[in-house]
Amino acid sequence: QPIYESTTFTVGDTKLRQKKDAALIERYQQLADEGYLNLADFTAKKRFLSKDSIWQGTIKLTEKAHPYVLEQKGNKIKIKTIEYLVDKDNGFQLDAKGKKSATATVMLKKNPTPFHFLKEDKSPNTEFITKKFKMKYAEETGWRITN
Repeated sequence: QPIYESTTFTVGDTKLRQKKDAALIERYQQLADEGYLNLADFTAKKRFLSKDSIWQGTIKLTEKAHPYVLEQKGNKIKIKTIEYLVDKDNGFQLDAKGKKSATATVMLKKNPTPFHFLKEDKSPNTEFITKKFKMKYAEETGWRITN
């Protein structure tokens, strides 16, 4: 099973503040330029007696964003932010505890998705993580991961 990090993303009618959320608006526009989002009916409206304007419209996901969508319930979409891939060169170490059980330590490389900016990275100073898996041996299936 693939290992990934995810977050919830809201689509549909959206209101953002133009100055306060400027970086987020820029990222949304970048995703729209790359074809992952469709930004419809967006307008900037000046609020009465306010220094900031409201940027409002509708955000829609396109077909290109489909591989990153995990779950969808109404306007809430669970989306992948980082995928972890096995480093096939030197990323695997097997510690056998006996004939039928072992512990595997695997180095996983980070592969950020286009939506990685939606969630803060838990380990921003590394390009990989290490993860341990418990394995059991069965004659019919061979080695299997149990956790």
